[in-house]
Amino acid sequence: MIKFLFDGKSADAWAVSRGHQYFFKNFFKTARKRKKYSQKENKKGRYKKSIIWDYYVNKIHKFSQLHDNNFH
Repeated sequence: MIKFLFDGKSADAWAVSRGHQYFFKNFFKTARKRKKYSQKENKKGRYKKSIIWDYYVNKIHKFSQLHDNNFH
């Protein structure tokens, strides 16, 4: 915005200013909407370790071979 003012482009500076005003005016409103529609993370069934490590290093090539205690 300051660059536009120094370059004599007042219309562009005003457009940037309006964009900033809209953003800050609606910031909390948008955050409330996001919170309203966000879902809690489902960790059930998530593998704690690296599947890639188990596949290449530990030579576990089937899902059924993964150890049950490594799941949440």
